[in-house]
Amino acid sequence: MATLSFRLLVPKGRKIAVKQHVRDLPQAETILSDGTRELVWKERNSAAVRENFAAPGWYEQYPWIEMSEWKSWNEVKDWGRSIFREPESNNGAVEREWKQLMAERGSEMTREEKLVVALKFVQDVIRYFGIEIGVNSHRPRSPDEVLESRFGDCKDKALLFCQMARLAGWDAYPVLVNSSEGKSLEGWLPSPRAFDHVIARVRGGGSLLWFDPTI
Repeated sequence: MATLSFRLLVPKGRKIAVKQHVRDLPQAETILSDGTRELVWKERNSAAVRENFAAPGWYEQYPWIEMSEWKSWNEVKDWGRSIFREPESNNGAVEREWKQLMAERGSEMTREEKLVVALKFVQDVIRYFGIEIGVNSHRPRSPDEVLESRFGDCKDKALLFCQMARLAGWDAYPVLVNSSEGKSLEGWLPSPRAFDHVIARVRGGGSLLWFDPTI
């Protein structure tokens, strides 16, 4: 007789939101000890899941329990803006590289052509490689540092591209996305862990454009 169980310890003063997905699971047993909450979920003889292999990746077939300490998606958005803020101090490497790119291609380029130059440069010249430990698991490196090292992960490349796009005269910002679960995110609790990739949003001339500088 199989038993599924999950145990969560919530320290005193921490508020955790819990949500069950796909189907209702047994309510958690709550045990209090010196201000710490112990939540225990147990289920015996769980119903079998007949997996549909033709279902899209975002379709949730297995029941799961989600937990988050974030209060709203606006709070997550503010967090994203804070970590993708470009550093106030830089050594001017991006500006120098951009001037060199423009000098090599001439001054008769349109804004659209300049935007393509920025995109292709970041996609083709900046090698995809991430050192995702410590703060670099979520915080991008400085665009100047990425440019000088010639490598970066999706968040590094997106931030560098946005800076070059702005030098080309466009309004550009990094955007957090989920590469496979996007259509199901509306039912998730707010959390930065809902996202696994960073792309770029570019606006100008009445158009809203989306680019993936990683490719």
